[in-house]
Order: sequence, then C-alpha cells, then structure tokens
Amino acid sequence: MKGKNLISALALLAGMPSAASAATVTGRITYLDLNTHRLMLDNSDMYVVAPDVAPTGIEVGRLVTLDATIRGTEKVITKVLKYT
Repeated sequence: MKGKNLISALALLAGMPSAASAATVTGRITYLDLNTHRLMLDNSDMYVVAPDVAPTGIEVGRLVTLDATIRGTEKVITKVLKYT
C-alpha cells in the first residue's frame, strides 16, 4: 500500500512544475532578435518569445513587464503586460 501511495504522490508532483514555474518579470530589453524569437533583459536572462505574442512594445531599450513560463530548459514569454 505504501508503494502505491508513493507512486501516486510522485505522479502528482511530476505534473506540477509547469504551474509552479510561471512568473511575471520586469526589466529593460538589452538584446532582441525577432527572427529567432529571442530577447534578453538587463538581468542577463534570455527569453523565447512565444509565436502568438504580438511584438508590439518589444524594442531594445524599453522597460517591459512580461508573463513568462519555463518550458523545458527555456524561459518563454507568454504575454507582454506593460511597456514604456
């Protein structure tokens, strides 16, 4: 019985990382390549811009607030919340 509970608990935990890895980040864009869908913020974190995110407000030098999530080894921007 303990073995089944342990396996159930591990299976439940395996499904949780995607929900726990979402974050809102703010920073100034220091690098941008829309051809490869990549940008870097002034904290030196590299992000991938999801294909469905409109590039409005995404320019080098802009201060942005973004929703991002971790998918595998990449930090993926899922939404531009604010830009100035």
